Amino acid sequence: MISTSKSALELRQRAETELLTIGAVPAPLTLQEIKMTISFTQADALACLEEIDGATLDTLDFGVIGINGGSLVCRYNAFESTFAGVRQCDALGKNVFTELAQCMNNFMVAVRFEDAISEGKPLDETIDFMFSWRMRPTSVQLRLLYAPDYLTRYILVRPRLQTV
Repeated sequence: MISTSKSALELRQRAETELLTIGAVPAPLTLQEIKMTISFTQADALACLEEIDGATLDTLDFGVIGINGGSLVCRYNAFESTFAGVRQCDALGKNVFTELAQCMNNFMVAVRFEDAISEGKPLDETIDFMFSWRMRPTSVQLRLLYAPDYLTRYILVRPRLQTV
């Protein structure tokens, strides 16, 4: 089950207990409950991203790029599509480092994934980064997520607030 905030979880557990007491089956988490529970900084974001479908992925308020073992994009949400100006259908199946976002094909992003994979160690790092390919240089935070138990690696993208 996708994690929820403590107060929301307590309310849900209380409601489920009451429903079970009268023999009713609790309803699954709603889209709104799921959307509220996945954040850019969430500790179990990788597990949560693996559980949600594409429609729910599209409701998140940060970019999500899921890549397979060959670095091909297999998940690409609406936020990232709008932010990067690349349609989802044009991103899916492309190599993220050589065809989609060449500016991430470096030691800061691509090599971190390669190192984690070769060492068989999980990766969960947030870095400041500057997107510069196919767009005006744009400051973002990237969160790089990988665990050996999952087939999909994730790059989460959060635009940084511009100060003038």
